[in-house]
Amino acid sequence: SSGINAEYGGRLFSESHLSRAIYKRAQVPELQSQLPPGYRVNVPILLPVSKPEPRSVNKASGFCFNWTYGDVHPEVTKTVNGKIDDNNASPSRICKNSIFKLFLAQYKKIKQSSEFDGKMYSEVKYAAVDYTKAKELFIKQFRDRKLGCWVQKPVEQNMFCV
Repeated sequence: SSGINAEYGGRLFSESHLSRAIYKRAQVPELQSQLPPGYRVNVPILLPVSKPEPRSVNKASGFCFNWTYGDVHPEVTKTVNGKIDDNNASPSRICKNSIFKLFLAQYKKIKQSSEFDGKMYSEVKYAAVDYTKAKELFIKQFRDRKLGCWVQKPVEQNMFCV
């Protein structure tokens, strides 16, 4: 299965808050049974990397660290702008644009198709019918169970090509 298998929390890690944000609100039997084939509510392992310390309400951390299997060093991302902490101010590998580039490359390789060449991110995402159905079911479950609203981002955020 794909998806996130583990989440590591840093110095402001709160297992109860993080688990609720990531998966606990979505653990609804009706949701799982209605999802398209291949979709499921993933429950990653939550792993603290440091002992808890009091939460600072004045200032959030200025950096985010991410790493994957095989990396020699973590990628250090500035939280203010999403760029990596290097001399070129390159975008992070976990930003939407970078992940979209990886998706397009893999899609082209696997499907031997260039149907998405020149398409905007929003067009390609909308073409994922099962994903759209799963997301709509998820949002409906939140609304029906009064678990909070799905925050809508400005549509302009998804109107880019790579």
